[in-house]
Amino acid sequence: MRRVLIVAAVAALLLAPVFWLPSPAQEEAIGPVGAVMEDVNVVSREKGRILWSLRTSQASITGDSETASLSGVDVEFPAENMTVSARAGLYKLTDGALHLSGNVQAVTGDYVLATESASFDPASGAVESKDRVIMEGKSLRIVAKGFRAQGEKVWLLNGVKAELY
Repeated sequence: MRRVLIVAAVAALLLAPVFWLPSPAQEEAIGPVGAVMEDVNVVSREKGRILWSLRTSQASITGDSETASLSGVDVEFPAENMTVSARAGLYKLTDGALHLSGNVQAVTGDYVLATESASFDPASGAVESKDRVIMEGKSLRIVAKGFRAQGEKVWLLNGVKAELY
């Protein structure tokens, strides 16, 4: 009996960093949580080609297994040579939709696009935001209210102000 208790205690200690009960605030924000995982990497492929790769420091999966609440998010889009980072995100496991929030930054080539939140629709491949956005490059700075991006094209939506230097 003592060996069983020791083995159970060791197993609990080893698994504690991977799965644990969420805080009441986590449950209130995303509903009942089924599991919490650390250092997660999700890769989307099509015909062997990586479409995007998502890394997060923590993912809380809801009890219905449809949504994951993410912390410390980095997403790479190899075809676009772009990396996107954010403090938090919601990932829908059913369709791959992703909503990022908190200091969202997209970096590609010489350009950085920054906003407070953005949503990715995997069906269309579009990324959009209704928040204020700042796009900076080597010789320009553009501020607007909202954007939509698809492939290599970016549309700035309202109140566009540009500075060239």
